[in-house]
Amino acid sequence: MLFNLSTAQAQSPENGEAAEGQTEIKPLQIGDTIPEELWNMRLEVVNHPERKDTITLNDYRDSILLLDFLSTGCKSCIGALPRLSAVQSETDHPVKILPITTDKIERVTSFWHQNDSTMKADMEVCIIKKDITGYFPHRYISHIVWIDMHGVVRAFTNSNHIQPRTIQAFADGHHTDWPVKTESTSFFQETLLHQNPETMRLKNNRQRSYSYALITGFTEGVSPYVEIMADSSRKGKIISYRNRSILDLYLIAADLLYKMRPEQIILQVENPDNYDIRRADFTGMTKDEWYQKNAICYEQYVSADMSDVEYRTQMLQHLNNLLGIQGTVENRDGKPFLIIAEKGNN
Repeated sequence: MLFNLSTAQAQSPENGEAAEGQTEIKPLQIGDTIPEELWNMRLEVVNHPERKDTITLNDYRDSILLLDFLSTGCKSCIGALPRLSAVQSETDHPVKILPITTDKIERVTSFWHQNDSTMKADMEVCIIKKDITGYFPHRYISHIVWIDMHGVVRAFTNSNHIQPRTIQAFADGHHTDWPVKTESTSFFQETLLHQNPETMRLKNNRQRSYSYALITGFTEGVSPYVEIMADSSRKGKIISYRNRSILDLYLIAADLLYKMRPEQIILQVENPDNYDIRRADFTGMTKDEWYQKNAICYEQYVSADMSDVEYRTQMLQHLNNLLGIQGTVENRDGKPFLIIAEKGNN
């Protein structure tokens, strides 16, 4: 997933009115109907099967329409296109998956006819102006907008959520509990724990020692990445890991993330696939659904004088205490092994 500054919410003039000759764009939410001006907007296209130079979204109005906002610089977005093309061909429903980018047409034209993934996918790509993304504001790509055959926006997801099974569910109207890719919430980059700022107006409170650690379940609408926020009032910082697997959090606490081979991880638990996404069976779920079911959030307040080693040691203790399991690191034959055991299995 790639951070994409160009797809931030469209900005209106300071006085709140649309600029002369322009229509102020209102972001579309789940349940909104696509406006006619968007359906009929003339858009440039590359690699169209009928060699068209321009199209409108109205050309696909009789299909389930999936808008795939991406960039030629996003390897994972481009690498997913052959799979998405295959899914589009396999489904029994009329489905159109339309890649969309704000990249310059000269760049797109050259790239689309030379890249292995785009040539295997054999999909056209739509080039749009940056302000049009204001209809669908997002921060990370690929960003998928699901539009039903009535022209109603029904979901925002990552591209991994596009599968024959999910398209069938979408056609049947079974999409209300899908994990939502929401990045425009007011709390997207806020701490998970909020203290009334009025408490810091009292001098004695500023002098009190302060610390906390908390765990929540999967939380939609927050940044999926770690946030480190300075707390100037207490001269400390808050470290917040969002929607991560339990295994990842233990590896972070042990300073072993991306440093261990699978055989160095021992899960003495009843359902290992609930801890480690690499062991999961995706026959009946997508990766986003796995995270929605199994991921957790961890947040800790760290004092200014706490070292990184002390912080990680505390994090490991907090995970053990708050989750009620036991994670330890052992050295075997000169190699570190992470062992996670549920109570009664260690």
